[in-house]
Amino acid sequence: MKNPRFSNNQTFSLAAKPPFYFEGMTTRVFPLRASLFQQQRFADAYFNQVIPREVGRFQAFMPYVLLMIIDYGKMAATATNMGWVSQREIMFSVPLLWYRVIDGRWVFRDWATATPFIYVDDELSMTLGRTAYGWPKTLAWLAPGLNEWIEDPR
Repeated sequence: MKNPRFSNNQTFSLAAKPPFYFEGMTTRVFPLRASLFQQQRFADAYFNQVIPREVGRFQAFMPYVLLMIIDYGKMAATATNMGWVSQREIMFSVPLLWYRVIDGRWVFRDWATATPFIYVDDELSMTLGRTAYGWPKTLAWLAPGLNEWIEDPR
């Protein structure tokens, strides 16, 4: 697997290498009703007015956004055996269709999601997510009462 290339042709390599170990990880996904018109306006502003035509166009296709609540439990790189870290995230994702021009016609290429809002409760996750991957992570404080619900929603 190649390391990602950045605009200055430098590569980025993670200090921790797979395999990774996750103990007690939970994910909750909630579809929330949303305006299809507003989602398309978002896709246009976030992608379609910014990226080159050759890359494609993105289209909203269902009147829902996804609210995801993730508790990563204990995360560790098993190869390094340097202990574990933990974090929680809350994010909103917009499901999209990705089209590209092939033989002069717009053709469905793949499914995509845009995740413009990611809230994390760990400073290291926020910093690494922003600098290494460009993810729009923001530091947030999650209410202690959320812990029990994330672990067992019943």
